Amino acid sequence: MGKRKDDDRGRKRGKECERGEIEYVDGDVAKAMAHPLRIQIVAMLNQQVMSATMIAKKIDEPLQNVAYHFRILREKGLIEEVDSRPVRGSTEHFYQATKRVLFDGRAWDDLPASMKAKVSSRMFSDFLEVVSAAMLGETFDSSDERVNVWLQGRLDEQGWDEAVKAHWVLIHAMEDIFKGARVRLLEAGEPDGGTFSAYGQYFFEAPPPAPEGPGDEDEG
Repeated sequence: MGKRKDDDRGRKRGKECERGEIEYVDGDVAKAMAHPLRIQIVAMLNQQVMSATMIAKKIDEPLQNVAYHFRILREKGLIEEVDSRPVRGSTEHFYQATKRVLFDGRAWDDLPASMKAKVSSRMFSDFLEVVSAAMLGETFDSSDERVNVWLQGRLDEQGWDEAVKAHWVLIHAMEDIFKGARVRLLEAGEPDGGTFSAYGQYFFEAPPPAPEGPGDEDEG
């Protein structure tokens, strides 16, 4: 989830989005996502199929609250029911996220600062979980062509704008790469084939390093 300003490429929205594609959030969807619990639910349902009961137990929230937010997300087309089963005289419904949501342009600008912090925190937490799983599963370094790099330095206003635009070009390219691979695997009759992959980008203002004091230098 992030912010995009200068991009005129059309993107699929709403029900036109295939599962796994990114949904660029418009004002209506932004309102549906403007609650930290809904952000968490969509993030969890992007990882696996779950019921409201399962999520309520996992995050220690009252089932009534979770069910309410499930209903809002379902009405906005952000999650969909994929299965159900009888449980103690009632029915438990299981859902998956229909898309990954990306706050875009005005929708991101209109979010209050407190919500932006929660969105960013949730996204970064989810990504770290994937990285951790790859490390523990010893898949992170399984390919010599994997990418693991980060940079830090000072940028003027022009440099910042150029960096943001460069990131969006790469993000769109990665969208097309994932989509093309998915189509080829489907055509080959191997929808679960290939290499399950994770890709992430982070670009943000970092606090400057603390100035070195006289006592920081080695004596010799």
